[in-house]
Amino acid sequence: MSLPNSISQSIINFGQRLFLAALTKHNLLPAFEATPRTTVFVPIDSSLSGELSECACKQHVLEGPLLYTPDIVPGMSYTTKAGGNITIEIKNGQYTFPGGATIVKANVITKNGVVHMIKGIIPGECGTTITPTITPFTGGSNRIGVWMSGLVGLVGAVVGLLV
Repeated sequence: MSLPNSISQSIINFGQRLFLAALTKHNLLPAFEATPRTTVFVPIDSSLSGELSECACKQHVLEGPLLYTPDIVPGMSYTTKAGGNITIEIKNGQYTFPGGATIVKANVITKNGVVHMIKGIIPGECGTTITPTITPFTGGSNRIGVWMSGLVGLVGAVVGLLV
C-alpha cells in the first residue's frame, strides 16, 4: 500500500500535463495542494485546445467536503473556486457536467483531497463581488425631495404607532 500523492503528482502519474501547466502558470498549485478537502476535475490533455485562464482553472476546483463519485448528488449545485456554480448529472451511467464534460477516471485520492480526470472542460464565469457605492448627500438641488421623504417616513411611523 502506498501513501496518496499530491495533486500535481497524481496529475503527472496520469500523463495530463496541460492542466498542470496552467495551474503552475497562474500560481494556483501551491494553494490547491495546501488546502484540505480539495476536489479537482482535471481535463485530460486531449480535451484542451489552448491555454486555460486562471478563471477556467478555478472553475475545475471545489473546496469543502470531498466529492467522491458516490457522494455526488445529481442536480445539486456545487460552488467552484472561480465563484461559479456547477451541477453534475448522471446520464447514460456517466457523471456529466454542464457543457458535456464527463468523468473518465474517478476518485484518485490525493494527500489533501480527490482528483477526477474528465473528458471536456467545465464552462463558467468567475464570480464577482459587487462593492456597493455609497454616495454621501452633500446638499445640492434635491434638498426638498430628501426633506419630504424624511417627513413622509416620520408620518408613516407615527401613524403606525397610533393604529
